[in-house]
Amino acid sequence: MRYEDNPFRVLGISQTDGKHEIVRKVEEKGLLIDQKQCANARTMLASPKRRIEAEIHWFLDCDDARIKEIEDYIAAQLEGKDSDNLQWAYYCPLTQLNIQLACIGAQEFENPLSAKDYILGVSRLFESIDVGSVLQMINTCRSKAGFPAVISAHEVEPALAELRTEIKQSLSRHLQSIPEDSYIQIVALLSESYSGNQKYKGQAVLEDIISEYQIYIDDTLHQLGQSIIKTARFILMGAKKIDVRRAVADLLNQLRAWDKLAQPLQLGALTKGSSHEESKELLLSLRELAVNLHNEYGFTEESLAITIATQEVFKELPEYDVLLNEDNQALTGIIEENGKEETPDPEMLREQETVEKIEQSLKQLEKSMQAVQESLPEQRKEKINKLLSQMTELDKFIKWKVSNRGLRNQLRERIAYMVRSVGIELHNTNKDFANSLNVIDAVKEEFGDLDQISRATNQDISELTSQISRQIAAEVSKKKKRRGIIISACVAFALLVGWLVIGVLVTKNQNSNQTSLSTTPTPRPTVKPTSTTSPTTKPAATPKPTTTTKPASTFAPAYSSSAQERPENGHVFYTVGTKSTEYCQLKIVNQHSEDYYIKLVKYLVGDKVVCFYVRGNSTATVDVPSGVYELKMASGSTWYGEKDYFGTYTSYSKDPDSYVFSYDTTPTWLMDILSQRSDNSFWTMINNTVYENGHYHIVGVKNRFSAFL
Repeated sequence: MRYEDNPFRVLGISQTDGKHEIVRKVEEKGLLIDQKQCANARTMLASPKRRIEAEIHWFLDCDDARIKEIEDYIAAQLEGKDSDNLQWAYYCPLTQLNIQLACIGAQEFENPLSAKDYILGVSRLFESIDVGSVLQMINTCRSKAGFPAVISAHEVEPALAELRTEIKQSLSRHLQSIPEDSYIQIVALLSESYSGNQKYKGQAVLEDIISEYQIYIDDTLHQLGQSIIKTARFILMGAKKIDVRRAVADLLNQLRAWDKLAQPLQLGALTKGSSHEESKELLLSLRELAVNLHNEYGFTEESLAITIATQEVFKELPEYDVLLNEDNQALTGIIEENGKEETPDPEMLREQETVEKIEQSLKQLEKSMQAVQESLPEQRKEKINKLLSQMTELDKFIKWKVSNRGLRNQLRERIAYMVRSVGIELHNTNKDFANSLNVIDAVKEEFGDLDQISRATNQDISELTSQISRQIAAEVSKKKKRRGIIISACVAFALLVGWLVIGVLVTKNQNSNQTSLSTTPTPRPTVKPTSTTSPTTKPAATPKPTTTTKPASTFAPAYSSSAQERPENGHVFYTVGTKSTEYCQLKIVNQHSEDYYIKLVKYLVGDKVVCFYVRGNSTATVDVPSGVYELKMASGSTWYGEKDYFGTYTSYSKDPDSYVFSYDTTPTWLMDILSQRSDNSFWTMINNTVYENGHYHIVGVKNRFSAFL
């Protein structure tokens, strides 16, 4: 039963509500949702036996307030919002399990480590359910609701068994919807936890997942196994005619590919105390080939190589350890008695020495990986650069020194997955999306020629790009909200200060009027003149000095360079080097009369990616790797070079938002630089960006601050 189909959720009632409340809610909800759905919900809740299924799938130990918190949490998870405000310790294992199952649609099954942790958590919770406690919670709720109590735990166990089946089907459905390589990797990780049961005590769900994997992979595994057996027979029949050494090398490559698929099943069988039957059949066929190659044809070295590989691949079959060890010792002794070394071929010896050096380098690589994971945020970029440098140098060494193609690819895949795990850890644990994207992008750059790595990293990059976009949108929303709060506070403060100033002025004016009335002197009597005098002549006014107003000087910075010839339309000044062929084409349509110098830099990192020139009223096309970028532009009429751009009157602009270019969704992106805004604003950054189906429309506006570039 799905969370959204649970009758308690459909009708919006509590597990303690009685029959009258159920009827009332059915009548109320019948006007809003499907009446048949309401009727089915009422029938299930009204029937004491059928009600158990709904109770098992609900939150029995929670009151209405806690159920509301749980529903809000589930809704936030399914919408992709970061919300972890639940107090998990307050809920019983059954309630925690139902919450996790309701949020299954929000899980990242493409990420093997994240998927492994989620599945192990579900398995642990299911194993922790106590039937007696569940029975007690059901009867407590029924007592309050007025329903008959459940007599025995045997009535609850079938519902729990059905819950286990639903968990298996739901998890398997999600796992089988992701790429097969990721599915195999997840099951292998689960099998390791299943066989080494120190941390997780839950086994039932893991057994179900491995069983479903066996059904899924059985045909492919059987075909590969039969192909190996046929190759072994072919080598034995044609030993005198074919190049046995090369044929054995091909056989061992097939064996390693088979082992990658079979290992989860071998570990699962080992945990149950049994053996994987198909592994037994294959082991015996390979041992027969090794024995006959030595006894009948004298290919002792090739026989030893098969024996060593068989020991490695079938170490999950401990009952054959003694037999294979005896074969190994006998063949080694024969080679020594004949005066030969274990690996007499100089080329094989050199390759063995090379592999030993690579193993030492891999230990250093693991230390660098650990340093990245333990580093502080301000030190992380330096540690990542060191790790990526080691990765690149080691890959170059392997390409140069290892001549065996199968071994070379196997070593390179191992390095790629190791470094990729760092990117995954940065994403899952540190929430450092930018550095995680840089690591995954570097792995794709170096190992993109390997099909498995290319597919895995493409999925990682697509997911990380999507998450960075969501993070950017959330940050922009937070900034807008914070800006609104600050503006409101400033306005309130200004109003308060204004009222205070007005109050002070009014008080001061009243005090001044009172002082004037209390200090007014008594007027003296007017004395008339005794003689007639000539009128008093006022002194001539002093002429005001004449001031000369000079026009304000225009500030024009001096430029070290003189005007240059305009670059060709579409001229690229700089572009980042890339080995990948998965890049986008960016088409710029400049509808402005002025020329534009355009720069794209990595979002949140600031590294320059591409710089190019677009003439006025022209269109230019450049290649841009997939990623998330910031856009910066300078415009003008006269070109003075990359240092001074368009001279004194260069107009600068920068978009505060980010641009997401993805080859997987849109190989060609179109960007319009529209005509100048009509509001004569010279202080506004680009603020009108509209995106639609790979098409960005940008209103070009001017800004005098060159610091943007």
